[in-house]
Amino acid sequence: MVRDLEVRISRRPRLVKVRRNHEHDRHVLKTQIRILQARALNKGPSFTEEEKLMTPSKYDRQAQVLIAGPELQELQRHTWMMAESFGLDRRIENYRGIRPIGLYRWDIELLLMVIDSALQDAELYPHHVDESYLAMENLQKRLQKTYREYF
Repeated sequence: MVRDLEVRISRRPRLVKVRRNHEHDRHVLKTQIRILQARALNKGPSFTEEEKLMTPSKYDRQAQVLIAGPELQELQRHTWMMAESFGLDRRIENYRGIRPIGLYRWDIELLLMVIDSALQDAELYPHHVDESYLAMENLQKRLQKTYREYF
């Protein structure tokens, strides 16, 4: 015997099927309800229309790139240049370099533009033999190679 149970979460009713005689199913349902209520209470920032359009499709490939050490430090120094990046700047700022980060084609293109702009700035890198300059140049070469391989 199955009855419908209405669950109200964030002003949207959901219908959930519950079997009366199965204690396990009731426990699973209660757990699912708690999870849905927690998600409704902790809902994140709403997305703008532009950000909704920029969501990747199922055919978009993601390149896994590990950026660590001086390359990561220098890239994080230049996140202010990624103002219109749909969250890439926050992802780079929060990235710790332990696991590879997934980058789409447009992410890599933006990173290459930022790195190119930073490398051409004589105030940021007056000496081309500096360790920070060489780290950014190395990252640029690796991202170009990744871009050619994946896209």
